[in-house]
Amino acid sequence: MAVGGSKAGIRRLGRSATLAVALLGAGAPPAAAQSGAFRTYTVRDGLIQSQIRCVTQDREGYLWIGTQYGLSRFDGRRFRNYTRHDGLAVSEVTSCAAAADGRLA
Repeated sequence: MAVGGSKAGIRRLGRSATLAVALLGAGAPPAAAQSGAFRTYTVRDGLIQSQIRCVTQDREGYLWIGTQYGLSRFDGRRFRNYTRHDGLAVSEVTSCAAAADGRLA
């Protein structure tokens, strides 16, 4: 025997659940599809290397992208790349975060 005791009880439960779902949806704003374009950036676009290890954004809006061969800064148009020749301690950047004072950590 089903929980609830009878088939009639199960039907009432089903109607109640349908009503609850309908009421919950009544006050919700209509769903809008998100639109936007994705763009893929590669080494051809200036990214220092294609295997990305981390990404962070600083308070000025720059995206910092850590890769196996260094660090790339993206301003929305161009990449500026940093390697050991520019003062990085190591070539492979495996984690990155923007600190409150604006520095990368």
